[in-house]
Amino acid sequence: MKFIPTFLILALFAGILVLGVSAEEPAYTFVTAWGGQGSGEYSHPYDVAVDTHDYVYVADTGNNRIQRFDANGDFPTDVVSVGPVAIAVDTTGIIYTTGYNCVEKYDSSGNFLTKWGSYGSGDGQFVGTTGIAVDPAGNVYVADTDNNWNIWNHRIQKFSSTGVFLTKWGSLGESDGQFRGPGGIAVDAGGNVYVTDISGDRIQKFDADGAFLTKWGSRGSGDGNFSSPQGIAVDSAGNVYVADTENHRIQKFDANGNFLTTWGSYGSDDGNFNYPHGIAVDSNGNVYVADTENDRIQKFAPLVPPVRDTPVADAGGDRTGTVGWAVSMDGTNSSDPNDNIIAYTWTFSEGGSATGPIFTKVYDAPGTYYATLTVTDATGLSDSDMIQITVTPVGTVENESPMEATERLIGEIEALNLPRGTERSMVTKLEEVLRYLEHANAKLAAVTIELEDQGSPDLVDTVQAIIDGIRGDGAGLAAITPGHSLSPAPEGPVAMNPATGPEPPAQPDDPDQDEEAQEKNTDKKEKKDHPVKPDK
Repeated sequence: MKFIPTFLILALFAGILVLGVSAEEPAYTFVTAWGGQGSGEYSHPYDVAVDTHDYVYVADTGNNRIQRFDANGDFPTDVVSVGPVAIAVDTTGIIYTTGYNCVEKYDSSGNFLTKWGSYGSGDGQFVGTTGIAVDPAGNVYVADTDNNWNIWNHRIQKFSSTGVFLTKWGSLGESDGQFRGPGGIAVDAGGNVYVTDISGDRIQKFDADGAFLTKWGSRGSGDGNFSSPQGIAVDSAGNVYVADTENHRIQKFDANGNFLTTWGSYGSDDGNFNYPHGIAVDSNGNVYVADTENDRIQKFAPLVPPVRDTPVADAGGDRTGTVGWAVSMDGTNSSDPNDNIIAYTWTFSEGGSATGPIFTKVYDAPGTYYATLTVTDATGLSDSDMIQITVTPVGTVENESPMEATERLIGEIEALNLPRGTERSMVTKLEEVLRYLEHANAKLAAVTIELEDQGSPDLVDTVQAIIDGIRGDGAGLAAITPGHSLSPAPEGPVAMNPATGPEPPAQPDDPDQDEEAQEKNTDKKEKKDHPVKPDK
């Protein structure tokens, strides 16, 4: 007849089915599961352990054996043919198991080495061993308990690696250091001992000699509550994992009992549990759970936080401008891997700030200024880009030709991102100025551009301010209107009239042309004096 402690039997069938729900986002994801009946499969696996090479050992209690697997559950090997309840593996691969009120020790190949213990309440005796752990020094800790409250074995016993009794602590009760059925045991790198107090619904922490340090937990299904917790494990960072058996979930805490996360609920799907008991953590932080009543082992991996790529700010490069008119700053080329930029903020060296991907600013004095664009994504990550803005006085840049000045201003107009049509009108007029200056070999003193209404009341003033920036020696053009037609390049210098602009070249007499013009004028007059009535 195979042995299962009476306390374990009651624990398996007396639980309340409570879904494990947490307000925290689960930090682990299901990787794989293996189990069932047969070779490499299980019948009521009660415990699980991992060695320093991340091989997984399973106490297959109902099948009276211990099996070893790789980290993916492949290549099963029957290591020991016993009726194990709990299992631990030390740093050298030595295997310790509990069962039949004793501790048995095997090498990594499953060869029997020694055993100690018998039924009773004396030192080195046991009544229903349910948990075992090995510390970094090779000392062995055993949870000695039973559901028979008349036997005072609600305690932890500590032995050397050869089974020599060292110390013990605990008794039946609810005070610090007492137990109502100690279950799982785990030891951290510092030698601290963690024990699940099954019917006490709590975790107790002790030093290596059994001195009480702290405790946490109470009965319930909330975060940090327990319902008959059984298995317990500690990772390399000192975090504590608890198989909250009757809540059908795993809970994770820091070394002081502060709740971190939880996952799992009742069921047989991936990530669900049916009375989980044993738990272990490998060197990579993967968690293995003996899902006892589902006859399987489940493996979970810590969720790797997504790489939070920082957005890249692009303020559009350095700018030049002229006193009194707007300099456009464009951050639309800024990027974010997740297309999730939510804020554009401009700050200026002379003080002040602005928001939005595009911003225009008027400078009242010449000089060198700096603007910094900061972009921020939805996760709070940000990046900045600084540009230099060189503002020149109204007038020609030193040694700048009219052609260079006009080309510069055309570029500045285009940078304004004005509405379609408006920009083109201004550029076209400046190009006309450029062509005329090339033909006439003249310099521009002042130009007034009178444009038709473009729907922008500030358009004419803006253009006037830009054109006023083109200065030079000599006479100037007084006006260029939308209907103005520039003459072809004349032969020789062009006479300039300060009031009306350049004198048009003299046209040769053409009698035939005069007659045609007179006839056209006569036709226009007749049509005006005698309009044609529409047919009724």
